[in-house]
Amino acid sequence: MNIAFFKKPIGKRLFILAVLGGILLALYFKLTNFNKDNRDLSVAILEDLGTLEIETIFHVLPALVFALPFLLFILNTGDFVYSEYETKGVIVLTRLQDKRIWYWRMMFNIFKLSFFYLAILFISFIFTGILLGYSVEFTYLKEVLFLYILSLLTWTAFSVLSNVVCFITRSGLGYVSVITIYFVSLFSSAFIYDVFPTGQKWIIWFPTSQQIISWHDFSLNLGESAFRLGSYTLEFSFVYLFVLNIIIGVWLYIVIHRYESYEEG
Repeated sequence: MNIAFFKKPIGKRLFILAVLGGILLALYFKLTNFNKDNRDLSVAILEDLGTLEIETIFHVLPALVFALPFLLFILNTGDFVYSEYETKGVIVLTRLQDKRIWYWRMMFNIFKLSFFYLAILFISFIFTGILLGYSVEFTYLKEVLFLYILSLLTWTAFSVLSNVVCFITRSGLGYVSVITIYFVSLFSSAFIYDVFPTGQKWIIWFPTSQQIISWHDFSLNLGESAFRLGSYTLEFSFVYLFVLNIIIGVWLYIVIHRYESYEEG
């Protein structure tokens, strides 16, 4: 890991939050795990960080616990590019012949923040799980890696979108709209499940659904819920999020360019 990441204020905050988040989630899983005989750490990771039983979303608390790591991340990165532009960007951009260099640097920084935050969160969860008696078997290592990648792409997309909103509204409150989209996506999925069971195929198109690995169609049953969407593959979510990140990334570039032109005018 890049040590310089932890020297910056945002890096220090995310490091502390990721460590605490991993510990708290591991303890929460230990206390609430319905399958007390499970000692496989990979299953614990998948059931705690990648599972949300759709029947419990309207109970609110399970949805909040599931969303907690994301909320801590987006509250710290949701205005990252906007703040960088307002404090340093204007000066830096006047010195650059190709302003796209600054933009790509900001995109890489958001990706890096998401990458390190999730890595520390997973590592913290793993070490806490080992202390709680789980064995490092990693029977489902491939699925754990997919969960990490899907979470990385999901959170990066939401963070970039939050910064887009910041530039559009000329405020640092983009995370409010993104958090709203996140929970509307979750509760819409639960609403469709309860009220329109024949329309459950549309759940796969909500952005938040992509990181909920228990809703995907693969061999491992996670949690107590039997809910699973047929033909909803991990590969579909990867392609979905990859395309989504490109679209939102291009949108951010256009918004920054227009914002800069507005200020110059």
